[in-house]
Amino acid sequence: MSRRWMLLAAVPFVLPTGCGRAPPAAPPASPYDYALDGKATLNGVEVPIGMIRDGDLEGLRAAGALPDPAAGAPASGEGAAALDPDGDAPLPNETPAAPATGFYALQTQRLDGTPVALARWAGRVTLVVNTASECGLTPQYEQLEALHDRYAAGGRFEVLGFPCNQFGGQEPGTPEDIASFCSSRYAVTFPLFAKCEVKGDDQSEVFAYLTRDFPEPEWNFRKYLVGADGTVLTSFDPPTRPDAPEVVSAIEAALGG
Repeated sequence: MSRRWMLLAAVPFVLPTGCGRAPPAAPPASPYDYALDGKATLNGVEVPIGMIRDGDLEGLRAAGALPDPAAGAPASGEGAAALDPDGDAPLPNETPAAPATGFYALQTQRLDGTPVALARWAGRVTLVVNTASECGLTPQYEQLEALHDRYAAGGRFEVLGFPCNQFGGQEPGTPEDIASFCSSRYAVTFPLFAKCEVKGDDQSEVFAYLTRDFPEPEWNFRKYLVGADGTVLTSFDPPTRPDAPEVVSAIEAALGG
């Protein structure tokens, strides 16, 4: 063997780590890019921010950051003493938020802020949903649009979306951001309205009416089914998919089979 080859043979040769494989790709940018080990405060309770990001309702309830919907909300007059021991202040939902014509007598705003009367949907069955663009439940937009496509023919049914930023700050965008996201990501064609408060002191008229006899939203994507006469018929909790059998059967019953 020549001297040159003897020298090369004496030099140890170590393959570099990962040789022959492409370097791992950097994770894509995402609106859900939170620090998983970070903390956030929700309703005065510190919880992992990943729990908020993923819409882990059971975990948030167990931590005491969300109320247990099984406990329900006090009906008008029921539990009034606990809320108002002197009995001299009306409960927020004690007075009907609309005349006898119901939900469709209310006024609200379109996503762009222009006023609109819900009377334009009177005579239709509607599914009213508080929505958000950066929630673990955001893919429900796809099922909501499918429901809209399935039942809206003939003008008998409509999904009405009300963006809200109250839960984990998961709807932070401008009206233009929301419209662009819903259109480009989920091809949403049903009406979207101005961002609003769905609970608390600044609760919108729409949700004050919806929650007279049903729970307030405890997270994004609570669904309220409203009959053609403006009566609120039932409500479905956030994790219930819009295309779940119980939702579909309730819509079909409201439509008259």
